[in-house]
Amino acid sequence: MMACMLGIIACVTIKKTSQENQRMLMSFRNGMLNAIKVKEWRHKVVSGCKAAVSDDDMVKIKKVSREFTSAIHENESVNNLDLKPEYWIQRCPFVFLDIGAGRGDTIGQFIDAGLEGCRRSDDDTEGFDQMHFDAESGKFVEALEKKKNKEGSKDFTMWVKHRIESFYPGLGPEDYCAYGVEANPLLKDDLVKLERHVNRMEPRPLRHLHFLTEKAAHSEDDVKKTIFIDSVRNEDNYPGSSLFESHKNVRESVDKYTDTFKYDVETISLSTLMKQTLSFFKDDANETKSRDTAETTELDEEHKTMEALSKQHLILYFDVEGSEFHVLNEAVDSGVICDFVKDTSNALDIFIHYHSPDVMNVMSKSAKRYIEQVRPYLLSDECGGENLNIKEHMKYFVDVV
Repeated sequence: MMACMLGIIACVTIKKTSQENQRMLMSFRNGMLNAIKVKEWRHKVVSGCKAAVSDDDMVKIKKVSREFTSAIHENESVNNLDLKPEYWIQRCPFVFLDIGAGRGDTIGQFIDAGLEGCRRSDDDTEGFDQMHFDAESGKFVEALEKKKNKEGSKDFTMWVKHRIESFYPGLGPEDYCAYGVEANPLLKDDLVKLERHVNRMEPRPLRHLHFLTEKAAHSEDDVKKTIFIDSVRNEDNYPGSSLFESHKNVRESVDKYTDTFKYDVETISLSTLMKQTLSFFKDDANETKSRDTAETTELDEEHKTMEALSKQHLILYFDVEGSEFHVLNEAVDSGVICDFVKDTSNALDIFIHYHSPDVMNVMSKSAKRYIEQVRPYLLSDECGGENLNIKEHMKYFVDVV
């Protein structure tokens, strides 16, 4: 049985291996077939938009666009391997890591990058915007239906669209395995529900989705840290959090309520996340001990077929309320980031929200080291060079020369 994915020329032949390996290969194949459905729809909208000359043409294109998102549904009876715990984390060549996932809004904005609207000019009244995936409801909604205080970041969505297009034209969010990391235990139920919903969609807007809940991204693995819950966004029913008691929102909450909720969570490093989710870091020796030599050869050859024909891409999103410096310092120190991008055809794109000393109430040693040493090295030819791109928000420091 042969499966080919549009955009990247990759065909995989599923051979007779053990039942477990057959399931893995079938999941891989189904992911590519799912991506084809999404790409075919997107091609119809984009090509139709380019060819449109009349208002009637625009009406037809909008119908094609809206009929597709309306038809996406959750199939509760689907036997999706991604729903099983042993497949929650799987290695992929194209990965999106959402560090500080909140309620999943950024995952929604990432999905938006694969949706298409059509306007022939800025003042085209017959044109239409792309739909928006609302993570809270799990539905595709019109852009105008987005609540003002819940609007997805158009800046981030357009940045993702541009970075994927620059990396490999033809790819889309449907080709990416997406992983979110969120420490706040009050958001766990919402994230588990969203993960299950997206993985059961037909067709899926992502290849795979999993949230690591009650996990805090930091510089070490499996260390217990205290997370502080703030009340600044209580009116939005959206509890914020930080590992730092000195964070502005935590301080304001303590001033208002005398105390704040605290929870113990475990940490995970970016190095571990990258090694667990990117097929670039596949450790054949550790992963094949339970399979006999013949099965190992067949299965590994199938995955090598895909990976040999494709570059690998990691998109990182950071909004971790002050932990960004600890996380990136560790990943550079370990060599994992540089190993991924240096002297390879891989690409790493980072979208980061910085948290200044005004927010954190302190200029930490980690922040100072990141600004003066780690960031310059990260962007240098010794590490990332042209294969690494950083989009920085709330940057409060000047570049070190």
